[in-house]
Amino acid sequence: MKKFTLFLFIIGFSLCNISISIAQPGSLDETFDGDGKLTFSFGVTGDLGYAVAIQEDGKIVFVGYAEVAEDIDFAIARINTDGTLDNSFDMDGKVTTDFNNTMDVPVAVKIQPDGKILAAGYSLFNNPFFALARYNTDGSLDDSFGIGGLVTTIITDDDQAFAMELQDDGKILLAGVTHEDGNYRDFALARYNTDGSLDNSFGTGGKVITDIIGFHDAANGVAVQADGKIIVVGYSGNGESNGADFAMVRYNTDGSFDASFGVGGKVRTDFYGNTDMANSIVIQPDGKIILGGTAISAYGYDFAVARYNTDGALDLSFGDGGKVTSSFLNQYTDIGFSLVLQEDGKVILAGFATSTGQVTDFGMVRYNADGSQDMSFGFLGAVIIDFEGTNERCFSAAIQSDNKIILAGYTSSDQTDPDFAIARCISGLETGILDFSKTQNQIYIYPNPILDCATLKYTLQKDEKISIDLYDMKGVIVQSFISNIRKPIGNNEEILCFSDALPNGYYNLVISNKEGRHSIKIIIQ
Repeated sequence: MKKFTLFLFIIGFSLCNISISIAQPGSLDETFDGDGKLTFSFGVTGDLGYAVAIQEDGKIVFVGYAEVAEDIDFAIARINTDGTLDNSFDMDGKVTTDFNNTMDVPVAVKIQPDGKILAAGYSLFNNPFFALARYNTDGSLDDSFGIGGLVTTIITDDDQAFAMELQDDGKILLAGVTHEDGNYRDFALARYNTDGSLDNSFGTGGKVITDIIGFHDAANGVAVQADGKIIVVGYSGNGESNGADFAMVRYNTDGSFDASFGVGGKVRTDFYGNTDMANSIVIQPDGKIILGGTAISAYGYDFAVARYNTDGALDLSFGDGGKVTSSFLNQYTDIGFSLVLQEDGKVILAGFATSTGQVTDFGMVRYNADGSQDMSFGFLGAVIIDFEGTNERCFSAAIQSDNKIILAGYTSSDQTDPDFAIARCISGLETGILDFSKTQNQIYIYPNPILDCATLKYTLQKDEKISIDLYDMKGVIVQSFISNIRKPIGNNEEILCFSDALPNGYYNLVISNKEGRHSIKIIIQ
């Protein structure tokens, strides 16, 4: 198993003072609220952000909870693409919802194809139970869903939903945990019809409970394959000093176990012989499955990623035996919560990293398709984002249609009064015209898509040596145009003619100097 140890590298405004690289992959996007970061509250104490989703129009929906009149309620905000709150959403961009219980906590959000918003988690009255709400596009509750827009479900006892997914037919899946026998927790899965009623064609009355091997289990993520089969991931106790392993279960569309997957539909993966927890899942276009979460080593908690073949076996072409771990600093707590898959096959695991003095910040690591650290991203493949608080945790990540990266969670300076926190970063896959320097000069390549030759225009802030290379989507140089050639300060223009031997498809055109690099996605036809 491969492990990467990363030096702590914090960004507040930009990654580094590189004359040509304001758009260095992993840097904050300063077009978002001026500095790439936004914090806000619901006007009360104790606001924690948990999950984020992107609408088709690019607006960002961010859910968590807020303390309202001594209760904890669902809290939903919608943010414009420039980082301002969307005043068309319940007048001020923010909505709270009370299930008439003492604690209502949403931890997942999805956008339906019709634009309606689903928020899911749990509600507490004596014991917790699954809770689901649907909102219209203006932020009002959808009265056609459940009772007044709200649905609650008791699985057995002490039930909490931690993940949600939408099927292609509009049905809704919630995954989490239930405490059925009073001794050990189990995976809990429920499926709902589009009106919020339980789907009686699934499991028993719309519910499925799964015990992995007889110890504590919890489901933290859910995904649906192209064939409709359902994968639920989390952790399973291994019976060894309260340790646990990555756990994954695949179900047929009716909720029965898929016996062709793993052993009887179940897969468990150990990293260090201690406690390992899968918190997120993505499915690649080729059907391979990636899990992300955390693993406890001899030094502390590490980011952990594993990739599996379609039958549940570890993919030995990924990392070391199918597994990779990363730590920002040894002997501290780094926990991965949310995986996102880029269109070039690279995967990002986002969560939080702990530095000296137990200060936590947003953190993310990007891996190449083979599991190696993507050294072009941030610093040695990792980025830390500081909101200037002492307790900052990222729980959710998303990729915009323009390939920018959204990270969401909360920030707090005193441990008692947290606020919603969200950041937007550059991925390096942005297409078309991009900011190229701190003075907002721009880089152009046209035409794009490209048939044979294209014109590249760019501005340098000083005389310097640069290189221009073409990379395929595996990160391999397939053509070099300029290699360490000195170019003058000011506006420059290059005519680039591309090899006829290059297959049609997506490529990254990279301009670099000794200090940094800038990548533009192009299409060759």
